[in-house]
Amino acid sequence: MHNISGPANRGIPTSAKETVEFTLGSNKGSHFSNTLKNIENTADDLVAGAPYHKKTGDDLLLSIFATGILKADFASRMGIPSDAISEASSIDHGEMGKALTADETLKVLENVLKTVRFLYKGSRIKSSNKIKTNRDMYHIQETLFYEIESQKLFETSTQKALEYCVTHEFGNCGVMARIAYALCHKLGLKPGLALFRSDGSFAHEVCRVKVNNEFYMVEAWANYICHENDFLSMLRDKMIKWNLAGKSITNGTPFDFIGEEEFEIPKNALASPDDALKLKLVKSQPIKGEHNIVSADFFTFLGDKLAEKFSTKRLSASGAAVQATAPSV
Repeated sequence: MHNISGPANRGIPTSAKETVEFTLGSNKGSHFSNTLKNIENTADDLVAGAPYHKKTGDDLLLSIFATGILKADFASRMGIPSDAISEASSIDHGEMGKALTADETLKVLENVLKTVRFLYKGSRIKSSNKIKTNRDMYHIQETLFYEIESQKLFETSTQKALEYCVTHEFGNCGVMARIAYALCHKLGLKPGLALFRSDGSFAHEVCRVKVNNEFYMVEAWANYICHENDFLSMLRDKMIKWNLAGKSITNGTPFDFIGEEEFEIPKNALASPDDALKLKLVKSQPIKGEHNIVSADFFTFLGDKLAEKFSTKRLSASGAAVQATAPSV
């Protein structure tokens, strides 16, 4: 059984390398010992192999099927046996009034995280507040355009704004937190949207879910799940990793300092990893007082988007394999 007795028993990571390897439990025999590592890479491994074969550990595709937003006929088209789908979807998500165990709840959160991350897998745009060294001015302005348009939509409809962001595979922390929030609600949980702020302009939103009287964070933007007591230290370590990879986080938006032909962000406009430790929880509550922020149509939309991405990646992988084995002329 997974140990969730308290943060002191989990071992807080102290370096970027440890953060990458950090999982939901320190118990070596835990079901969660390997499930959250390399989530993004799993997508490439999954679609490259056809027909489907069961792997050790959780399949990304099966995890997404467990959220109930992919259609049954898609499984047969992908060559996935029905018993594998049944096994992956065996958790009762509250429809029958059954309370989930801690392990079941954490498994649901894991499925939610994988689903949100795959929606953005391979995105050319992704976030406007993550600035890579290889981005030019045009790219920065393009991400800003999506940021402005999505904010306009949020003023009138959360669902339309989220659909716009998913369609263009764009979204900062608040967008990804809301998608995770909507999925958690669909799966029988009662999520909250946690808002963090520092004394400066740095702010951050994340989906927060209660598990056996303790709170866990579904950090889709930075790609991890953790106990709330570990949240800031893990965010700091993730920012260290990003910095080493040539990626910086702005403490406002690129719009505040665009105007020069040669793009260079002032250092005071960038958030340092230590700034993550200065964040304080301002509030955590249901969005607009309601848990259900989207209609059922939103999950149909997500299912279609996910099916399209899986199909495209599988065709691309198959095409690459054919090209690699084709005789030279």
